[in-house]
Amino acid sequence: MLNFMMDFVTLRVHEGKMQLLLLRRNMEDRPHYGEYALVGGMIYSQDKEGGCKKDETYQSARDRIIRTKLGVSPTLVKEVFNDGGAKRDSDGWSVVSVSYAFINPDLSEAIIRNPDYKWVDLDDVLSGKLKLPFDHNQAVERVVDHIRNQFGYTSGALYLLPHKFTVAQITQVYKLIGIDVSRQTIRKRLIDGGHIKEVVGDFEKKVGKPTPYYLISESEMSFFDRVIGKPL
Repeated sequence: MLNFMMDFVTLRVHEGKMQLLLLRRNMEDRPHYGEYALVGGMIYSQDKEGGCKKDETYQSARDRIIRTKLGVSPTLVKEVFNDGGAKRDSDGWSVVSVSYAFINPDLSEAIIRNPDYKWVDLDDVLSGKLKLPFDHNQAVERVVDHIRNQFGYTSGALYLLPHKFTVAQITQVYKLIGIDVSRQTIRKRLIDGGHIKEVVGDFEKKVGKPTPYYLISESEMSFFDRVIGKPL
């Protein structure tokens, strides 16, 4: 039997660090029961017992898994790669689609009200300090490499930010993915380019000069013809 799966490298920024969401596997008859793994699920190629209807399209499968497993809408979801093999799953051959999913920090705490979920530091997974089941460590590495290689040419890092954010937060999130972006570049490329807009009359509460908040104003992630900053 050939199984089709979707896994999500679900990320947020929390207290200056990138974090990865893990979900405890709770089916006793499945491999790695009780262990924490990437959030994901099976694509239904036919109706299942219990009233689960087959997924008519790839998009409908993705939407169902995100809705049932996360409960919040990611700010950005993109497929990175597909993989498969006879040894990924004890049932035999399986094919997996791996995507990244970014979670707004303002919503991320709601997910872990369920004790089967937990956020962990991404660096602990990348370093191998935290071992995940299946090939999930390698999947995380591939997705993070993709983000670091591609996001210098996109506005994707903005989707890791809260609903409203400051210029300082923009520079911080780009640094977390290995890119040094200057305030001047943010002004020219992101603000003047129409990717973000100032929230008129809303300022960060702190001592000193008022710091304005910004919102994403583009309808989807943008691609740039030249890199937005310097590699760190």
